[in-house]
Amino acid sequence: MNRRVVAAFALAIVPFAATAANARQAGKAAVPAKPAAATPIEKRTFASLSELQQAYSDERDQAQKDSRTKELASLKVYLKGKIEDKEKALAAAQDIANELEQWADAKVFGEQFVTEFGSSKQILDVKLGLAATLTHIDGKTEDAKKLYEEVVDKAGDDKNSALNALGSLAEALMAADDIEGARKTYDRMAALVPGAQQIEQFVAQKKASLEMIGEEPKAFDVKDAAGQPLSLAKYKGKVVLLDFWATWCGPCRAELPNVIATYKKYHDKGFEIVGVSLDEDEQAFKDFIKSKGMTWSQFFDGKGWKNEVSVLYGVQSIPQTYLIDTSGKIYRIGLRGDALGRTVNALLAKSAKDPTKKP
Repeated sequence: MNRRVVAAFALAIVPFAATAANARQAGKAAVPAKPAAATPIEKRTFASLSELQQAYSDERDQAQKDSRTKELASLKVYLKGKIEDKEKALAAAQDIANELEQWADAKVFGEQFVTEFGSSKQILDVKLGLAATLTHIDGKTEDAKKLYEEVVDKAGDDKNSALNALGSLAEALMAADDIEGARKTYDRMAALVPGAQQIEQFVAQKKASLEMIGEEPKAFDVKDAAGQPLSLAKYKGKVVLLDFWATWCGPCRAELPNVIATYKKYHDKGFEIVGVSLDEDEQAFKDFIKSKGMTWSQFFDGKGWKNEVSVLYGVQSIPQTYLIDTSGKIYRIGLRGDALGRTVNALLAKSAKDPTKKP
């Protein structure tokens, strides 16, 4: 596996991942749970070609997850023996554990690699992966920040690793409510490679997003995919995730199980999602949300990147999310993974303690 981390500042049709661990997964589809239906897939009846293709895509994804889970189990056994390629085995195990979101295992493998192979050519990538892992473990945020700073200090001419570390550090600071710290960290990215237009654009976009925190989201009044009126105003008093995504977007699909789990856990407590799809194929879009049980409101106009609401928000990469608090203000931008659930829970708990708020 190529462990070179994708540059955190890359602006592409499918977006970069916010952490080093997720960066190595960019473009990988989400792995949903196995279908509950007992009927073999080849004997099922499908309403459309896209529904059939989606079913087989899900089956392949599940098979891949099952295979990777077995591979990790085998690596654990392999690493207990007397082996000559332990460095490569530890790196591979860390990658797979992060991919499967088995954070405790990923932490063990990453820390063991750092201890035993500190002079390895892969050490910066491993430390980036370890720092990303730590952001998913309670009480380890400060350790993650220190590790990101260590990567920056040790990167030398490896600007790619330094940029990845700074980008991920900025995300960690935002998750810790240190908005000013995140802003300064983005400035450090621009200063690291002065005159690099792509990075300057990335930094400007990120800092502009920070300026939106605490502001009211841009209003829109459209019809949802079911033909019903859709606006953010109707959800005031709720915690709302405005989610820009598409069925063809690998990182969007990778994040989807977490989004669905968060919705199921907190919907009855006052959490809502408004999806904005950048798809062009309406049937594929409808088949997808049906197969995944995405029951929240969705806006689809078939215009892809020129989607009406997407253009309004200036979306240039997906997934892109805006978490809106019960007062109707933007609270966070770009939340993913367990940070989404933790933040939603905190906002709902805060609202429950305030008698003036009614989720």
